[in-house]
Amino acid sequence: MAGAVTVGQVLRIINRNTREHQDCRVVNVESAEGSKWAAGIEFLEPAGNFWQISFPPANVRPAEENCNSN
Repeated sequence: MAGAVTVGQVLRIINRNTREHQDCRVVNVESAEGSKWAAGIEFLEPAGNFWQISFPPANVRPAEENCNSN
């Protein structure tokens, strides 16, 4: 972010692809490259699939490699 924010500040986040918006609260602020800021946020209400990113279920294990030698 180019603008400074403070912990506890409420922001409105807009997904540019879907135009959906959600209100969120700043929970962490750190300086980033140059004069920019990185902010950790939490949504004030459940946001479902706001980011449109799919993750595998937490209980899925990676496939085991076949270690058999012939």
